[in-house]
Amino acid sequence: VYRIYQVISGRSVLLGTVSASTTSVQVYNLVAGSTASFKVEAFNSTSVADSAIVSITLPQSQRLSTPVVQGTALSATSVQLSWGAVAGAQGYRVYIWNGHQAVLLGSVSSNTTTVSVDGLSGSSSSQFLIEAYNRSMVADSNWVTITTPAGRHALITPAHLHR
Repeated sequence: VYRIYQVISGRSVLLGTVSASTTSVQVYNLVAGSTASFKVEAFNSTSVADSAIVSITLPQSQRLSTPVVQGTALSATSVQLSWGAVAGAQGYRVYIWNGHQAVLLGSVSSNTTTVSVDGLSGSSSSQFLIEAYNRSMVADSNWVTITTPAGRHALITPAHLHR
């Protein structure tokens, strides 16, 4: 049978006991970027033997940066949004605020950092948000307000999103 210990400031803290046939364990709730030390103690009814202490440096947490978005009115019915690439992003989602909730206009790949949104109402203000995402996390920009000059009116649909 084995006892698994985490060594913290020279003190051994028992994490658990496993059977003699167990050859590996997973330890959770460790701090990203820290170094954790462990030892294993084999024991039976007559003797005890400790392993050497093993230290493992955990990687830093993988966080996405917040996209910083700039927007420009291109015409009475279209705007252009641009942002800097976010390291670790697999893509970006483009949202517009409809007065009650965020509405997804579409998604673009991680190598796209500029989009045009067409079909807006002239002489109106629209709010946009860019969301960087990957498999496990998202990072949202601040809402960006863009006012278009006077012109014709149109409805916004996801089909109006262009690279």
